[in-house]
This record gives sequence, C-alpha cells and structure tokens, in this order.
Amino acid sequence: MKGKLLPVVVGVEIPLDEFGRYNLNTLHKASGEGEEKAPNRWLRSKYAKELIAELEAKLLKSIQTPDLASAQKAVDSAHGGTSPGTYAHELIAVSYAGWIRPDFQLDVNQAFIDFKSGKSNIGINALPSLDHMVGRFDELRHQLAKDEKNEAYF
Repeated sequence: MKGKLLPVVVGVEIPLDEFGRYNLNTLHKASGEGEEKAPNRWLRSKYAKELIAELEAKLLKSIQTPDLASAQKAVDSAHGGTSPGTYAHELIAVSYAGWIRPDFQLDVNQAFIDFKSGKSNIGINALPSLDHMVGRFDELRHQLAKDEKNEAYF
C-alpha cells in the first residue's frame, strides 16, 4: 500500500492487506503492550473464536456465497512476502484493541473513523497527545519496577 494513506493509531501507521483488513501485529506494537497482549493470545480465546465465527457467518450470509473460500475471511495470516502478519476485519481489529486496553480501543476507533472519513494523516493531530505519552510512560515505569522486583526474587 505504498503511497496510500493508512490509518494512524497513536502515531503508528497500520498496514492493510488487499482486502482492507488491518494488521493486528502493528496494532499490538502501537499499543506498547507486551507479549501477553499479542494477537495470537487473543485469537486463541473462546471469545475471539466465537466473534470471528459469528462475523464470518454474517459475511457469508450478506454476500450469498456457498463457502468462505470465495468470501473474505475475517482473519488471515500472511507468512513471508512483503507484508507478513495477522490481518483482521475492522470489527475484529477494534475488538482486539479493546482486549488490549479500553483507552486503546477508543484510540483505534477514532483512527479508523478518521481514516474512513479521509481525515487520517501523519500530521501533528495523528501523534499521541502529551498526556497520553506521559500516562504510558508512568505505566511502563511502574511495570518495569515491578518486573525488576520480581526478577530480584529469582
């Protein structure tokens, strides 16, 4: 998607695949969270599996195709190539963002709305606010202190 505008979440461009699905791995990186919030962890959950199955059933119904192979999958992984990663339908991507953190879901919702309305760009308005950055710094500082304390016991 070189040369095209992409949705920007807290200052990070989120790649899309050829079907307009959003890269969950890049969303995860934009969140600043650790491996415990990686897409593969969420996708293995019962809730995510049910949500994906429900969306795929609705997609099949709406386009009247006999099987999902000829329809768009709600989630698909690309291994290798120019754009590897796990790509998901917009509704799945927003739900994944909510699993990461409620405030992150709001950031993702707004970024996707801005992107679809043509307001998405990498200008000053797309960058995270100072309050957001300070808040994330404090969260990460506390997490680091906690991790260092836990490592001291081993």
